[in-house]
Amino acid sequence: MLLYLIRHGEAESENAGQTRARFHEPGSLTDKGRKSVFKTAKYLKKSHAVIDEIWHSVKLRAKQTADIIAKELDVGDIYKKEGLAPNDPIEKYVAKINDIENENISIVGHLPFLAKMASFLLYGSEADYERVSFARGGVVCLERQNDRWKILWASGVKIG
Repeated sequence: MLLYLIRHGEAESENAGQTRARFHEPGSLTDKGRKSVFKTAKYLKKSHAVIDEIWHSVKLRAKQTADIIAKELDVGDIYKKEGLAPNDPIEKYVAKINDIENENISIVGHLPFLAKMASFLLYGSEADYERVSFARGGVVCLERQNDRWKILWASGVKIG
């Protein structure tokens, strides 16, 4: 199983209103955010990433990021999931992921949730989540082998 953890692209503030050229819905990706996520999607495609399902948080910026990734990689199964907000506990999704056998999953979400998830899977504790730094649109590909997780590659993510 492969797990792709992807941070959403740059987004308008939740209180956004009129911008220079046009109205952006509060919480939606900015033009810069869309471009960076599109680059991430192209990178995933070039890397021959195969994703069976994308799970994204209920926030608009995560949905839009998931939609761009899904379109580029031709992923048909996209699910909005409760419990993927920035400060939600990770245990529920760690259990779900550990129950999956032969599917490759992507979680599109936020910090610190994604950093805590990566930290827990790699080091056994979410306490050191500050060791994992995701840029907007950053992605890390983790592989599970014999109940252990390892990093296959990362783009826009520093772990250390």
